[in-house]
Amino acid sequence: MSLQTVPSQVKKQSILGRVTAVFVYLFEKVMPDPFVFAVLLTFAGALLAWEFAPNANPVSIVAAWYAGVFGLFTFAFQMVIMLVAGYALATSPLVHRALARVASYATNPLSAISLTIVVGMIASWLNWGLGLVTAALIAREIAKRVRMDFGWLVAAAYSGFVISTEGLSGSIALSQATHGSAPDIAGRNIANPYAMIMSGQMLLAWLGRKHKEPKASAAARRIEAAVERVIAEGKHLTRDLGGEASTTQMGDAIAAAVEGSGPGHCGEQRR
Repeated sequence: MSLQTVPSQVKKQSILGRVTAVFVYLFEKVMPDPFVFAVLLTFAGALLAWEFAPNANPVSIVAAWYAGVFGLFTFAFQMVIMLVAGYALATSPLVHRALARVASYATNPLSAISLTIVVGMIASWLNWGLGLVTAALIAREIAKRVRMDFGWLVAAAYSGFVISTEGLSGSIALSQATHGSAPDIAGRNIANPYAMIMSGQMLLAWLGRKHKEPKASAAARRIEAAVERVIAEGKHLTRDLGGEASTTQMGDAIAAAVEGSGPGHCGEQRR
């Protein structure tokens, strides 16, 4: 492809603008629709499963695909509800008037970008769906008032979205153990309890940082120190760590180490 296929006005732009225009043309006019890739990858995955998966047959592959698609539908509808609710709130008359009033404070490109980022961050902190829609709407309102490259406003709107993970709807604090898939050891009391214990430790550490709660932070440090001590001693380790201890034995050893990690061990005083 050459620049001759791009509209003639593009040639009057800077080198960076012309390169950007070429890629925009490629993705808008040449690249197939994403749905085409989804269909192709579906068939490619089915063929690979038939070739390499043990005991795979057309019926089991179709059944797995069917179950997976409806699993994705559940997640997709949850995301749609969040976005629709955020859009309904952001476009309500009261909020829309408030956004228009806030947008009126932008008088130049610098203030326009700064204002878009701040508004996007505040809305994203409240709810990620609300932030996604609000940032786009405030960018549009500001673009009506300030003459500038709209791409900068789009970038500013997305920049404010990064705070959503630490907001009220963030999922950082939703910790869970990474249990993997080990049906061969299920119910045998030989699994390593490290992941489950450290998930609780990370949740306590997060609570301590998020809410400035010293007791939660202290508990997290005690658990971490106890786990490190048990692993360093090497007396109560499960088989995957080179020991012979059971899940219960390693867990009890860590619990005992936590009990003994008061004053004189972690340098903390009881409250």
